[in-house]
Amino acid sequence: MAEQMTRRFLGGLLLVVLAGTWVGCPAKSPAPIPSPSGRYQLQPFQEVDGRGTRWMSFHINDAATGNKVFTCPERWLSGHRTDFHWDEQDRAWVLSSDVGVSVWAATPSGSWQRVAQEDAERLLPPEPIRKYHDQFPSLKGKWPATPLPAPQ
Repeated sequence: MAEQMTRRFLGGLLLVVLAGTWVGCPAKSPAPIPSPSGRYQLQPFQEVDGRGTRWMSFHINDAATGNKVFTCPERWLSGHRTDFHWDEQDRAWVLSSDVGVSVWAATPSGSWQRVAQEDAERLLPPEPIRKYHDQFPSLKGKWPATPLPAPQ
């Protein structure tokens, strides 16, 4: 009888541990990523929708004041690899293993907008994104060695 109770207890404990691992604990937001110029900080964050699905997105903060200057309206499933990077021109790059790459840039007026995909593909991405793409034969060498000038 004691052996049955021990088995039940251990089985129940195993179920709790497995459920906790599957559901996971709330993730801490990663540290802000400073832009190369030092003017901005990219702050990735995770949110959970009403169905319990976890999503990643980001804010851009003014590094001097800490004020939020942009909240990205898009989000990416956190179950897929989602990386955030800056390029040398202070453009924010998002790499999603699910949907690909998107680029965000400040406009002359100071607002932020997504760079059109056809323009983004002419830019040289940060090295971690190039290295990631080079793992896949169909994407290897996708990015030009000498990028065209950035769209205005």
